[in-house]
Amino acid sequence: MADTDCLKCHQEKGLVAKDGRALFVDGKEHQASRHAKVACSQCHSGVNVSHRRPCETITTKVDCGACHTEIAQEFARSRHGRLLLDGDPNAPSCKECHGTHGTLGRLQSSSPTFATNVPKLCARCHREGERAAVRYQGAQHGIIEAYTESIHGRGCSRAASP
Repeated sequence: MADTDCLKCHQEKGLVAKDGRALFVDGKEHQASRHAKVACSQCHSGVNVSHRRPCETITTKVDCGACHTEIAQEFARSRHGRLLLDGDPNAPSCKECHGTHGTLGRLQSSSPTFATNVPKLCARCHREGERAAVRYQGAQHGIIEAYTESIHGRGCSRAASP
């Protein structure tokens, strides 16, 4: 299935799923991404072109590990990956750090995973009061407070400030 077929509907900014998720895709953002040469149906498998809405047959989430096997295995062994596999609702998925249709390479300065952008990226969850930091209780919380006051922690807090 051609991307242009998908974008006939998905380029509409108001397009939402029944559960309220936005289904809009910025075609220009995708064309500027690392996945510019990857067809929509390669990631969104289950598309059936014989249906009026070919995407209505998609029943599974995108599996980045289908193409990024080694990285997915490494992620599964990480703390974040173990939390995700355990079904933790606060665990980050690939898209939370790397994005979706506009995924950039780690060597592109505007990428969230570019070295100097990583503190801001991590701080979205790990700075004081955010979803990762609130997991710590008692003595662990003191460790987080100590980190927050360190040069790295202060850098994260400043980087994540609007």
